[in-house]
Amino acid sequence: MPPTGTLGRRGLLAATGALLVAGRASGGVPVGCGTPPCAFGPTTGWTAARAGLEAILDQSLLPFWRGVADASTGEGYALNHDLTGRWLGPANLAVVAQARMLWFFAHLRRHGRAAPEDAQRAERGYAVLTRRFVDPSYGGCFWQLRYQNYAPSKADKQLYAHAFVLFALSEHALVTGSAAAAAAAAGVFEVIDGRFRDPASRNYREFLLRDWSTPPADRKDYLGGVGGIRTHNTRIHLLEALTTHYELARSARVAGRLAEVVGLTERALVRTPVFCFRVTDGGAPVRQSYGHDLETIHLLLRARALLGQCGDPPAFYGKVVDDTLRLGEDRSLGGIFDSGPIGAGADALAKKDWAQAETLLTLAELFRLTRQSRRKSAFLRTLDWVGRWQVDWGQGSWYDTIGADLKPSGGKAGPWGGPYHTGRAVLGCLRLIDVIQNTPKGGCTPL
Repeated sequence: MPPTGTLGRRGLLAATGALLVAGRASGGVPVGCGTPPCAFGPTTGWTAARAGLEAILDQSLLPFWRGVADASTGEGYALNHDLTGRWLGPANLAVVAQARMLWFFAHLRRHGRAAPEDAQRAERGYAVLTRRFVDPSYGGCFWQLRYQNYAPSKADKQLYAHAFVLFALSEHALVTGSAAAAAAAAGVFEVIDGRFRDPASRNYREFLLRDWSTPPADRKDYLGGVGGIRTHNTRIHLLEALTTHYELARSARVAGRLAEVVGLTERALVRTPVFCFRVTDGGAPVRQSYGHDLETIHLLLRARALLGQCGDPPAFYGKVVDDTLRLGEDRSLGGIFDSGPIGAGADALAKKDWAQAETLLTLAELFRLTRQSRRKSAFLRTLDWVGRWQVDWGQGSWYDTIGADLKPSGGKAGPWGGPYHTGRAVLGCLRLIDVIQNTPKGGCTPL
């Protein structure tokens, strides 16, 4: 049975779809391109999927994010754009968003999708990360800087931030061959390993004060956690950062840390009543975050491939995906819902751009490895949702959130909004489709 709130969605679509799409002409906020005969989809196979992804990349993602970078003044990227992509004025600089922008432009270059100007767009991010976000007194990276003078406005140390800085600097070093960038990435790795990692437990602290002392037990970290809580979200981004850094460094110590975090991530698995990952460590898990569950699978597969752990993925990887789609997919309109109680189906029915992106990437990766037709079918359903509703074809990029009423909300760019999830998924899926169409199943290339 569909989760509560999804029955009758076709009726809702029939009643509201034409009105929402007509908003483009009437001055309202347009949503995607709407119902058939929408210009996007239905996507019937990998060749059509490739064409759709190329259109999303060339007509939506690249023009918008290149425009954001080119319009930025001062240092770093000016990221404060509303639902329509309008800039709302100066805002403080968040290290995670700045790092993600650098990563995006470096990644374009690494995979042959860059324009000549993307090198300079990447340098804008590299410069602000290495010149402004590094704490000159205690080392490590600040969370946030004031736009007026680049002084730290949030100076304490969050592992999540350091993971994204390591990720971005490693990607930049890989594509440029810069010894300075490689040294900067190595320095961030040493901070993570020396300050956040607990050698006794072989696990990681997530939040420390600016001087690396332990915060009071009631102090909230920058992600809202209290009391030194460990989160699955931070762990998987550390996993991703170490994977990319190992591509750069190729040292036994980095490989060891990567394998260690693979183990930590897999041990966060919950096996009853469904297969999913704990949102936080400790206590009984109560909710599923569908996007994070799916994201975890492709990040684990990439790490395992880089470590040479090839062959069929562990059986529980597929079970996580099956249970997530069974409980979290909108089988009426397509797309993945936000979250729900464990085993009970979705009750948060918004669709986030990042969750759709992670769904695409995991399904394409699993199909590459297994050639199971249900993975392809789910991929095509999700891509049709993205192309029809989540992509803003008029103003560029994707809508952050589409509500159950099909109305968009959230900004385009800010402390979290950026091209990281969406760009990574589109570029990654295009590479995966190349492999799917030209090689047998399986493989050990970390895409």
